[in-house]
Amino acid sequence: MSVILFKSPPIEATLFCENLPIEVEYQEMLYETFSTFGLLNGIFNFEMEGRLFAFVKYYVSFSAQNARKALHGNTGPNGKRWSVQMAKPRKKNDDRMALGIDKSVEVLNYYVGVGNWNSGIRSLVSEGMEKVDGGIRCSYSCQAIMSFRSEMCIAKKREDEASNGQWTSIEAEGKGSRTGKDSKIALGFAKKLAITDARKKIFEKLAIVLLSNGKVALHFLNEEMHSDEDTIQPPQPLCDNSAIECILSDENADREAHML
Repeated sequence: MSVILFKSPPIEATLFCENLPIEVEYQEMLYETFSTFGLLNGIFNFEMEGRLFAFVKYYVSFSAQNARKALHGNTGPNGKRWSVQMAKPRKKNDDRMALGIDKSVEVLNYYVGVGNWNSGIRSLVSEGMEKVDGGIRCSYSCQAIMSFRSEMCIAKKREDEASNGQWTSIEAEGKGSRTGKDSKIALGFAKKLAITDARKKIFEKLAIVLLSNGKVALHFLNEEMHSDEDTIQPPQPLCDNSAIECILSDENADREAHML
């Protein structure tokens, strides 16, 4: 059994490689080669003392182990023999950072499946504006919801084995504020930051469990789940996932907000 948290990959799922090609034209080939063994967080190339190295990061250790067994000693398109080894820990996994929204959605789609979850916004409320040094500070709060098919949820499955077609939901509140000279621009960023914050908090409460029988389950970390017993559709938020696709990920929101 393996447990995937929505954080940067653990060292046990990371490969330390030497002699991988770093040229741009080879990057797609590298991704295709390594992604054969599981979802990649990324391939990170660097040079040290004239030698080329790379960290190849997966989300689960068995993906990295299988890749090492299959690829170590292979000769790459640059004519060099690849060294593919498990990375050695340098610091505790307690320092793992939360994934951004885009990466979290990628993990969820890969392991859980696009049709097995749904997300949206319950409420998006202004908490007011105030004049401060540098302009106007605008604040928003957001209540986000994420729903999953109940048969995939571990706690729900123990509680009710006959929950076919039903959905189990988890919610979280997020807040966002931004200061700017233009109140409309600041309001827009405050909304985006509040939504991003709420969605990140949901992912913090969620874990994907890869069972030994090959099935995938979901576990909610110290959180009460809400089940919709009488419906076969996910609970309807004020706006669904497709309506908020334009919302910036947390990295983009922070980067663009600094332009205010």
